[in-house]
Amino acid sequence: MNKTIIRCLGTDDSVNACDCCGRSDLKATVAFEVEGGEVLYFGVVCAARATARNAAEIRRMAKLADDAAAAEAEAKRRAEAEAEMARWVAHLVAKTGGIKDAMGKLDVFRMIRAAGGIAAAREGFAP
Repeated sequence: MNKTIIRCLGTDDSVNACDCCGRSDLKATVAFEVEGGEVLYFGVVCAARATARNAAEIRRMAKLADDAAAAEAEAKRRAEAEAEMARWVAHLVAKTGGIKDAMGKLDVFRMIRAAGGIAAAREGFAP
């Protein structure tokens, strides 16, 4: 291989062929970004040879990359859910005038009840 590996992107079970040796019956491959932005997929053994590491290190690198990608996806999902909740509360406040609990915080349950139930509260709300 003549290209410099920049970073490990994690595992990919949708690609089952190694770009190094051509083996095509792999359960998963390890994706690497190389110079120029190209992504190459290697089996663990070929990845170890190409990076001068052992297979355990390759698996560990791939797991770290997979975990980071999962954490990033979870953070994105949470941010989207929080944004939708903020829109929902703003909709309820507009519909009911905003009802607060004993602590002074907006009470979503009581606002839904005041709007006439969940079906009535959802009228006009676009998620």
